[in-house]
Amino acid sequence: SLFVDRDYIQELEVFKKADDVRVINNPGRNHSQVVGWDSIYAFAKRFAEAEGWKDVTNFKVECKDFNIKVYDKVAWAVYYTEGSGEYKGEPFGSTQAKITVLEKVDDNWKYVLNSQSDVNPCETEDEDEDEDEDDDDEDETKE
Repeated sequence: SLFVDRDYIQELEVFKKADDVRVINNPGRNHSQVVGWDSIYAFAKRFAEAEGWKDVTNFKVECKDFNIKVYDKVAWAVYYTEGSGEYKGEPFGSTQAKITVLEKVDDNWKYVLNSQSDVNPCETEDEDEDEDEDDDDEDETKE
């Protein structure tokens, strides 16, 4: 992928070049919101050229569990990414929830919002559903 290859110039081709475009990142405590094409370009360039990337190997990102809705000129997608690799030989990984909103510009889909938040690896939808069922069982025994 362009992100993995650090090809930020080609990666940014999917963004609408406008002042109202936004990227929102919430990886733990380092929340950021980048607004406007010029700021997004500068942010992506700085991120791609960061020194720490030279120590990252075997990096890959898998996208899954897509929920997509397409309208005439606007589309949105909610999905998850699982990133993994090695930093200075030590394995790392993260799961993120992503929300992407696209707008049709000259017959091409362009990002107008890209938001991502880290997901606690201990939390899954199945566990949440099991907890809800357990709560229901407890309520019945109290009556």
